[in-house]
Amino acid sequence: PAYLSFDRAGNMYIGDANNYRVRKIESSTGLIRTIAGTGTMGYNGDGIAPTLAWLNQPYYPYFNKNDCSLYIVDTYNHRIRKITGGFTDCNRAVAPGNKIACQTLPAITIDNSNNNSWVPIYDTAGRIAAEINANGNNLGTVNTSLYTKTGACREDPSYRLYLNRNITITPQNQPASGNVSVRLYLLKSELDSLKTAVNSQSQPSGVASINEVGVFKNNDNCITVGGNDALPLVAVPGAYNTDYYLQVSINSFSSFYFANKVLPAILPLKIKSFTGSYAGNTHALTWKVDCADRVIVSVERSADGIHFNKIGNIIAEKQDCNKAFYFIDDRILTGNNYYRLRIEELNGIISYSTVILLNRKNPTSINLLNNPIMNNKLDINISCSIAEMLELVCTDVAGRVLFHNQLNSTGNSRQSFDIVNLANGIYWIYIIGKVGKSNTIGFVKQ
Repeated sequence: PAYLSFDRAGNMYIGDANNYRVRKIESSTGLIRTIAGTGTMGYNGDGIAPTLAWLNQPYYPYFNKNDCSLYIVDTYNHRIRKITGGFTDCNRAVAPGNKIACQTLPAITIDNSNNNSWVPIYDTAGRIAAEINANGNNLGTVNTSLYTKTGACREDPSYRLYLNRNITITPQNQPASGNVSVRLYLLKSELDSLKTAVNSQSQPSGVASINEVGVFKNNDNCITVGGNDALPLVAVPGAYNTDYYLQVSINSFSSFYFANKVLPAILPLKIKSFTGSYAGNTHALTWKVDCADRVIVSVERSADGIHFNKIGNIIAEKQDCNKAFYFIDDRILTGNNYYRLRIEELNGIISYSTVILLNRKNPTSINLLNNPIMNNKLDINISCSIAEMLELVCTDVAGRVLFHNQLNSTGNSRQSFDIVNLANGIYWIYIIGKVGKSNTIGFVKQ
């Protein structure tokens, strides 16, 4: 016997080289059987039942969990052979959750028998939600709760968008030594929703692919809306069938959320209040910070709600915590003025406030009539307070302008644009006019 491989169910595949066979030991029964080869040394062609095929020193069986196939190094036939079909317990669908509330998944046990292999966490229908490789740690009984929802992506108090999925893993024993590896699975449809999501401030998520998605961890119990600061983990993405997983290394378990990985944190921040008001030709900003030591507060401003620049710094000493602070912006922008606070604590943790908008005029607004778009026609409704020349701008996810069109509009109007020259993918559109820039909307061309 030369070399072993395992599928997701723990079934063992053995290269029984000198007997010219590949053998399988069923994990559920312990029984062994031949799944390839007849015991005859040689080669009699492909496209036949594996138990009728002749092999010659079959080494290195490799079970590919992604395509549910077994690959065999047929050494002295100078070939790599593949067995397709007939396998179970691979390519399981990703658990969708119940779309209503937290769903309790069947418990698993991680002990000496499996603490150095990937142990899956399934729902009651056998669909996968997560996998744990405890790296030698005995976690005991592991309980898991999964929350998913339909509709618009959630946003935290700073309007930062996060995925409609979170998962809470609670082991009997937290890891005693070293880190544990965890794979957290998510649906392609959930990622697609985050790609095109725009928050209540008309800001996109900034996510174009799974490579921009990160995992955020906090000490929540399973809830529908996160309650505590969730800090980012280093996550490695992977493809799973048509869906995805994100793999992280952790030294403790709790709740995990998914959002743009460039965010310093998601969910509640240490800002007790943050307001803005008009003061003549200036804007007056007021806030209170809930702190226990010195913090540096940077005031940041943006014209589009996406790209922020620092316009001032205020240091709050320990004795100043919970006092009101003020900042006057006397160089306001024409049109929209988005403001946020960047808070840096002594320990280096950085968090952000909610974003507030002050503007002198009502901007033009737009909404899509069809999304996704499958007929090469972009149909939009435009609402504009005055008659003026407008410009429609279309960009890719990196912000590169792909085309722009001029149009006249007053009040509410419907406009249609030909996008036959755009490749299938994700794009953003907005309107620019005298009254400023409109909201930004993402769309998918299919």
